[in-house]
Amino acid sequence: MLPYFSDPQATPQRALMLTEVFGPRVDASRAGRAARTADYKMIRLFSGVERFYNLSEDPLERENLSNEPLTEAALKATQQLSSYLDEIEEAAAD
Repeated sequence: MLPYFSDPQATPQRALMLTEVFGPRVDASRAGRAARTADYKMIRLFSGVERFYNLSEDPLERENLSNEPLTEAALKATQQLSSYLDEIEEAAAD
């Protein structure tokens, strides 16, 4: 993260980023994982709820696109992010 604080326009070092929220102090309905690219974010809660956002058009994440028709780029992003989260979940189960 340090390079981005000194130069916000720095070239990204990763194509994807992962966030996890869980533990004894986290409400179970909010626990889960999220993965994002520069333009899209997928949230997969442990409860089974899944959310998908176009961060370029909706940076405040107000419009969940999970059940909406998607552009070709958005569809490709859902596949990429879903596969990544699947891999993380499989590794966590081992």
